[in-house]
Amino acid sequence: MRINHNIQALNAYSKLSKNQIATGKALEKLSSGLRINRAADDAAGLAISEKMRGQIRGLQQAEKNAMDGVSLIQTAEGALSEVHDMLSRMRELAVQAANGTLTETDRTVIQDEINQLRQQIDRVGNDTQFNTKKLLNGSLSENARNRSLYGDILYSEGGGGLRDIKIDAASSLPAGNYKMNVVTDSKVLNMEGIDDTYYTGLENFLLSPDTDLAAGEYKMYLEAKVTADTKTLDISKSKLEDGNYVIVGDKENGVIYRAGKDGKPVGSPLGKATDLLGIDASEITNDTKFTQSTTYTLTVKNGDEVVGKAENISFNNEEPINIYKVKKDANGNYVENKDAGNIGLTVDFTNTGAKYVKRGGALEGEPYHSFKIDKLQRPSVILKDENDKVIAHQFVDNDRKFIEFGNTGITFGTGVVKAGETATNIVVRETLENASLTFQVGTNAGEVIALGISDIRTKALGIDKFKLTDETSASNAIAIIDGAIDKVSQVRSKLGAYQNRMEHTVNNITQSTENLTAAESRIRDADMAKEMTEFTKLNIINQSATAMLAQANQLPQGVLQLLKG
Repeated sequence: MRINHNIQALNAYSKLSKNQIATGKALEKLSSGLRINRAADDAAGLAISEKMRGQIRGLQQAEKNAMDGVSLIQTAEGALSEVHDMLSRMRELAVQAANGTLTETDRTVIQDEINQLRQQIDRVGNDTQFNTKKLLNGSLSENARNRSLYGDILYSEGGGGLRDIKIDAASSLPAGNYKMNVVTDSKVLNMEGIDDTYYTGLENFLLSPDTDLAAGEYKMYLEAKVTADTKTLDISKSKLEDGNYVIVGDKENGVIYRAGKDGKPVGSPLGKATDLLGIDASEITNDTKFTQSTTYTLTVKNGDEVVGKAENISFNNEEPINIYKVKKDANGNYVENKDAGNIGLTVDFTNTGAKYVKRGGALEGEPYHSFKIDKLQRPSVILKDENDKVIAHQFVDNDRKFIEFGNTGITFGTGVVKAGETATNIVVRETLENASLTFQVGTNAGEVIALGISDIRTKALGIDKFKLTDETSASNAIAIIDGAIDKVSQVRSKLGAYQNRMEHTVNNITQSTENLTAAESRIRDADMAKEMTEFTKLNIINQSATAMLAQANQLPQGVLQLLKG
C-alpha cells in the first residue's frame, strides 16, 4: 500500500475533469442553439458555414437589388406610357390636319398643340429619374459610339491577289462619318465619330446609315494608280545570277542578300548594291526585293484606275511600328499602356497588265495587286461595334498615311509609298461609351443583368421637326409619328420583358436562399434533442465520478489500521 500517490483518486479526478469539460460544451450548445460556437468545435464545418453565410447574405441583398431594378423599370415604363398617350394624341392631330376641310389657321392651332406635346415628351425624357438617375434621356443607352482596338480580324487568301475578310457574325455600327489622323511627332492616332458634317481632314471613311455586315467573305481590293514612267530599277547589267535578292540598308550603303522563300535576307551579304547592280545609288530604294532582268515601278499614287507593267515588287518595312494603347481614366485623361504590339508591312505587286474598272463606286475586274502583312503581332487598329464585331481595319503605310480596310475595299492614302520609311510610336485612343445599367442580381462577381434604355426625346424619335402646314406635310407626319410610336413600343416591350426576367430572378434567388440556409443550418445549428440527451448523460456521469473520487480519497485510510496494529 502507498500513501504518497493515490493513483485511484487521480484516475477518478481525470475522468471527472473530462466529463465536466464535455458538460460545459453541452451547456454552451444548449444555451446558444449552435453546434459550432468556435472553430475548435468543427474547423472544416466552420469554414464551410461562414462561406455559406456570406452567400446567403449576398443572395438576400441581390433579391433587394432585383426588386429595386423592378421598381426602376416600372418607373421608366410608366413614363413611357405617358409618352405613348402623347404620341397617340399627336397622331390624332396629324390625321385631323391632313383633312382638306381645315384652314391654315386651323392647322396653326393644331401645330401649337403639337409643339406643346413635343416639349412635354422632352420634359419626360429629361426629368424621369430613379434615385436621381435619369432614365430616358439616352444616358443609359447600351450602344458604344465607336471603339478602337487591336487584332481579331480573320484573313483568308483568295485567288488572283485578292484578300478576303471573314466576319464571324452579323454586326452593325451607327451611321456617321469617322476620321482617322496620325500626328507622328506627338504620337497620336485619333478615331472619332462626327455626327453632322463630313470631315475633310487627312483620311476619311463613311459608313452608310446603320451598315450591317452579315457573316461571310468580303473581297478586298486595292484602289491605286501605278505609273511606269517614274523611277525604275533596270538590272539587266547585273553581276548576279538568276534568283531573288533583297537590298538592305540606305541608298548609299545598301548591300544585297539572297532572299529566302519568305523574302527575308539569308546568308552573308553579297556586296554593295551599287557595285553588283551597276546602277546609281539614287535609283536604289531601301529593302526593295526584286528578280533579275525586270523593270520595277516604285511609285504608288491614288487614282481610279490601275495601269502599267510591274512584277514581283515589294516594299518592306523591316522595322516594326510600335503601337501603344491608351484609355481614358476616370478624370478624362489619357493613360498610356505601352508594348501593345507592332507591325511590319509588305506590299506585293503581281498579276501584270491587269486593270480595274470602277462601277457604282466599287472596283471590279482582274486584281492587279496583292496586299500582304508581315509580322502579324496584334498589328492593326480595328473599329468595332458594341458587340465586338469588326467593322473596319486600318493600317498606316510608310508615308504615314492610311490604308483603309472595310467591307468595300482598301485605299492607299495620298502620297508616295516609300520603302524603308517607318511610322513609329503610334498611340491609339480608345473611348468606350457603354453606359447601360447593370443590376447585381447574384451573390458573386459578374452575376449581373445589363439593361440599356434608349433616348425617347423628340429628336431621338424623329418627331422634332415635322410641320402640319398643309395636307401633304400632315399626311407625311402620320408616318413619322407611327415610326415614333413603334420605337416607344419597342422600348416598353423590352422593359416589360426585363421586368418579367427580374421577377423570375427574384423567385430564383428566394428559392436559392431557402435551400442554402437549410444547408448552412445543418452544419451550424445544434440538434437540441440530441444535445439534451448528451447533457443528461454527462450530468449523471459527473455525479458518479464525484462519488467515486470521494471513495478513492478514503483508500489511504487503511494504512492507519496497519499502524495501529
